[in-house]
Amino acid sequence: MALALVLAMLVPVPARAQEKRAEAIPQPAVLLALLRGTLMALNQANITGNYSVLRDLAAPSFRDANSSATLADRFRKWREGQLDFAAVVLLDAKLSAAPDIGPDGALRLRGYFPTAPLRIGFDIAFLPVEGHWRLGSITAEPLEPEATGSVARAAETPAQPEPAKPVQANAAGAPAIFTLPDLPSAASLGIPLPPGDRPRG
Repeated sequence: MALALVLAMLVPVPARAQEKRAEAIPQPAVLLALLRGTLMALNQANITGNYSVLRDLAAPSFRDANSSATLADRFRKWREGQLDFAAVVLLDAKLSAAPDIGPDGALRLRGYFPTAPLRIGFDIAFLPVEGHWRLGSITAEPLEPEATGSVARAAETPAQPEPAKPVQANAAGAPAIFTLPDLPSAASLGIPLPPGDRPRG
C-alpha cells in the first residue's frame, strides 16, 4: 500500500487531471443526445425566429455573452435561407476529433451530421452546470456534400477525396474518424423521415 501511495505521488498532477477529465466524458449515447438536442433547439429557433429557449437552455456564461437578438443576428442567413435540418434527430453524428474535456471543464464535440443536400458541421462546447451539461458555445455551418457517386469512382484512385469545403468561412468540417453509436432506424420505429435540410416552400 505504501508503494502504491508513493507511485501515485510520482504521477504528474497534469497527467492525473487529464485522466480524470477523460473518465468524465459521457457515454456515446449521451453525447449523441446532447448534439441532437442542441441542434434541434437551434433548428426550431431558426424556424420560429425565437432564440429565447435555446439561450435559456444554455450555461450562464453563454446567456451572459449572447442575447436572443445577438443569436437571431448570428443565424440570420440560416433563417433567410429557410434551412431546415430536422433530420439530425434520426442521424448519427460524425466526429472529426475524439470528445475532449479541457482544463476549463468544457466538453468539446466537433464534426458534422450527414444531412442532405448540405451537411451540418458543428463545433460545440458544453459546460457542467449543477450536474448537467449545458451549451457553452456553438459554431454551426452548412457544408457542401462529400464527393461520392459515379464521378468520384471514375477517378479510380486509392487516394481519399478532399474534405468538403465549407459554404461559409471558418466552418468546421474535418473528415470523420469517429462515429457515435448506431441507433434503431426510423423505419424500424415506424417514424416517417422528416424533410431534412431542404428549403421549406
